[in-house]
Amino acid sequence: AGPTTHWTFSGWSGDLTGNTNPDVITMDADKTVAATFALDGGFDYQFLFDTDNDLEGWTADSNLGVSGLTSGLITFSVTADQWNRFSLQGFPIPSGTYNKVTITIQNQTTNDELGFIVDDGSPEVMTQAITTNDSGIQSYDFDLTQFTKWTGDVNYVRVRFADVDNINAGKPNVSGTIILDDIVFSYDPSLSTKDFDNKTVFSISPNPVNDILTINSKSEISKVTLFDITGKQVLEATKLINNQLNVSNIKAGLYLLRIEDVNKNLAVRKLIVE
Repeated sequence: AGPTTHWTFSGWSGDLTGNTNPDVITMDADKTVAATFALDGGFDYQFLFDTDNDLEGWTADSNLGVSGLTSGLITFSVTADQWNRFSLQGFPIPSGTYNKVTITIQNQTTNDELGFIVDDGSPEVMTQAITTNDSGIQSYDFDLTQFTKWTGDVNYVRVRFADVDNINAGKPNVSGTIILDDIVFSYDPSLSTKDFDNKTVFSISPNPVNDILTINSKSEISKVTLFDITGKQVLEATKLINNQLNVSNIKAGLYLLRIEDVNKNLAVRKLIVE
C-alpha cells in the first residue's frame, strides 16, 4: 500500500489485518482487502511543491498544462476561453484550524483575476484582482471565513485563473504562462466568523489577568491558543485542568485567545495580560 504525499499508511482491514506493509495473503478463496490511510500528523497544510514531479494531491484541468515541476515551482500553460483550475479533492482541510489561504504566483499573462473555490457540488467562489505581466512572484490572501461553506472538514477546493472581462465568467482571455510557487493554509486570529462572537458558548475571567485564566464553556474544551497582536502564537494548550489556563509566564500586553471545544465551536477573545 503506497500512500501519496502528506499521507501515511494506517493498516489493513477485511481479510487482512494489522499494519505490516507489504504483507502477504493466501488466495484460497474470494477475499476482500482494504488499505486505510491517514493524514501525516506533522503536516501543516503548506503545499510547497518542493519535490520534483509531485503535485502533492492536486490535479489540473486538461486545459491547464503543467510543466517544469522543479525547485518548488510549477509552470502552468493557461488556455484562453477554457476552464483553467487547479484542484484538491478528498484531502480534508479542517476549517476550525485554518481560516486563510495564501497563493503565491508569478502571472506572466494579461489575465487579471485569481479565484478560490470551495466546491461541494454547488461551488462558492471568491475572486480578487491580480497584477499582470509580473516580473516577480506575488502573494494573494483569501479570507476563508467569508465562505459560508467553510465549515467542518472541507474536502474540495480549487484555484482558478481567469480574466474579469471574459464574457464567460471564470475563464481567461488569453493563453500564456503562470508560475505557481506555493499554496499555504494558515490561521489568522484577526479574521472573524459568526462563531467567534458567540458569547453564549464561551466566556473568560478575569480579564485583565495576571496568572490563572478561567474559561467558562458549556462543552469540554479541546484546545486553546494564544496569539500576540502580530499574529504570532505564544501559547497552546490541549489539556486544561478545571478549564483553567496559566498565563503567569506571558509578558504583559494585549493578546487574542482562540478557544475550541469538542463540538467544533470556536471563539476568539481579546485578552489583557498584566
